[in-house]
Amino acid sequence: MGPIDYLVIELAPVTEELPTRIGETLARMIASGMVRILDLLLVHHDRDTGLSVREYEDVGATLPAELGGSLAEILALEDLDNLAPAIEPGRSAAILVWEYVCARQLIDAAAASDAQLVAQGRIPLRAIVSSLSCDE
Repeated sequence: MGPIDYLVIELAPVTEELPTRIGETLARMIASGMVRILDLLLVHHDRDTGLSVREYEDVGATLPAELGGSLAEILALEDLDNLAPAIEPGRSAAILVWEYVCARQLIDAAAASDAQLVAQGRIPLRAIVSSLSCDE
């Protein structure tokens, strides 16, 4: 299996459906073999009642057919509680968990060479931008 990440994409104000452009982009990424979507939820952060959650199956036609059948549905309620503060009250967000399928080849090659992946991480974009601007 390749590295697994999650994304929380806060949608434009008053938007509660996954925008077509995002769905189409996900479909292209899946078709190219870049990623495999493991979980996809649409959530709304209500100021009074907290998060309301819709699973992929409940979203229906707003999502590309390429997502069907590939979801592992691995996010738990505790995960959503931890992610909720990232979503502004009154806004909706798409929460995705995906595997970087394109990295499998490197991980397999390492294993075939008696090597192993022992760590992985994510460098926040802000840190990269800050580092690059300091170099100028």
